[in-house]
Amino acid sequence: MSYEDEQNEIERKNADQDAHRYQVMAHEHESTAIAASNDVITNAILQAAERGNIAVLEGLIRMRNAEKDRIAKLEFTKDFVKMKPRLKPVIKKHSNNYTNSTYAKLEDINQEIDPILGEHNFATRHKIINQTETSVTIRAELLHSHGHSEYSDLTMPLDNVGSKGVS
Repeated sequence: MSYEDEQNEIERKNADQDAHRYQVMAHEHESTAIAASNDVITNAILQAAERGNIAVLEGLIRMRNAEKDRIAKLEFTKDFVKMKPRLKPVIKKHSNNYTNSTYAKLEDINQEIDPILGEHNFATRHKIINQTETSVTIRAELLHSHGHSEYSDLTMPLDNVGSKGVS
């Protein structure tokens, strides 16, 4: 091995040692924070990472994520149960002359329910997820501050002919 190759190998080993030292420092910092929060799964993740056991590490991460999802869903359900009795029907105060009926505008509905949703850590989101020449699909989503959300999709025909069939 040439002198230059030996120097490169020494530099690589030093860089590896530095990287390992920084990893250990990061793990020690995380371990201190974890000990404070008493997170058993995260401790196991750190131990698997230190040992380089990727299969165990991946399994533990999936387990931790599943537990976080479970807790988020429980918080969603708890807050939804508290909120549901407070949601009252919105008064239909706008006239539809073509159908001789009344309706509530979306902005009226939002004005009534958004404050209640906010008090219970919820928000809504709506978006078009598909549109063809004949229909549109809209997703209405109920989001919760803990990360869980639920949605419904509604596909409706497009009204391309205007009122009473006149274009």
